[in-house]
Amino acid sequence: MSGPFTGPAGATGLNPKAEPTYGGAVETRRLRHTVAFIGETLSGPVLDIGPANGFSRELGEHFRVEIVNTDGDFDYSDWRPLGPTPPGGFGAVFAFEVIEHMMNPLLFLTRLREHCDPRTRVFVTYPLRPRVFWSDFHWHEIDRRRFRFLLEQAGYEPVRYREVGVRREWSFYFTGLRPFLRLTVGRIKLQVHELKLR
Repeated sequence: MSGPFTGPAGATGLNPKAEPTYGGAVETRRLRHTVAFIGETLSGPVLDIGPANGFSRELGEHFRVEIVNTDGDFDYSDWRPLGPTPPGGFGAVFAFEVIEHMMNPLLFLTRLREHCDPRTRVFVTYPLRPRVFWSDFHWHEIDRRRFRFLLEQAGYEPVRYREVGVRREWSFYFTGLRPFLRLTVGRIKLQVHELKLR
């Protein structure tokens, strides 16, 4: 292949890069935990990685900050904010549930530094679950130690970290064997990191 894949989102059937959906009990819980983790105040504008979505809009309204989304393919160097990077970088960056979908997260994290400065608060979330439950739609699901090593290699320093249990509606767990196992041995946790440039 001589260049970036230019077909429609999800055309390969392996790792669709579809526009995210928002809603339901899981997203409501995620929003509550994310607001609590960020704290009482947040400086903007905020660079939200990916297309505009309800989750970041809710956060923008809660903290009263401008949200700037991105365009382009993160597996290459052609992605960019949909607006100019402020002098000195963005006040914060949201990279929620995106890194596991990338083929080369180190390239993305390194390139992201161009839009930050030492005061930028970088928030990254990433799923954590037993290997047998790794998703077919995620190129990268790794353990805590390897994920932290990835962040260090990209030049970020941890500020805070929390793990949050993610539960779906109870009816979901009784739709088959695999969903039932997620209720017991396959529980999903969400790693929530606050980082800064090193």
